[in-house]
Amino acid sequence: MAATEQEVERYRLAQRVKSSANWFYWIAGLSVVNSIVVHTGSAWSFIAGLGITQLIDAIGAKMGPAANGIAVVFDLLAAGLFVLLGYMAHRHRAAFIVGTVLYAFDGLIFIAAGEVIGLLFHAFVIYCIVLGYVASGKLLKLGPSLAQPIPANAIAPDSTGSS
Repeated sequence: MAATEQEVERYRLAQRVKSSANWFYWIAGLSVVNSIVVHTGSAWSFIAGLGITQLIDAIGAKMGPAANGIAVVFDLLAAGLFVLLGYMAHRHRAAFIVGTVLYAFDGLIFIAAGEVIGLLFHAFVIYCIVLGYVASGKLLKLGPSLAQPIPANAIAPDSTGSS
């Protein structure tokens, strides 16, 4: 059974929305890993994490063990917010906007710290998230689907040979 062009487009857009929404989970997860790394005394980190958690961890480390505990709580709250945004982005377009704005403000920390790589990565992730927002709008314009989701292996390449 061949899928119609509209069904194929709906599937591609839904995949873009899902992929973009998943960036919020990556941001949260890598921020938590970065915080664990800092609290165990290591010096490396992922560039995809939140600048705010790195800032909180640095402040906590300078203020002593009690502040470190408080820093962990704030780290988890920040990461939890991005997990919530990931969950909501799968269901509501507005989560993409909120997440983009928050991650853009977080990128300002990298500007202040002179961390060009972190800033560039933030810009890349924001671009990916915006693609999801755009795809969700196009998906809404297609209207509700009466068909079940199309399995990935059921989509044939178009007549030009590209997929």
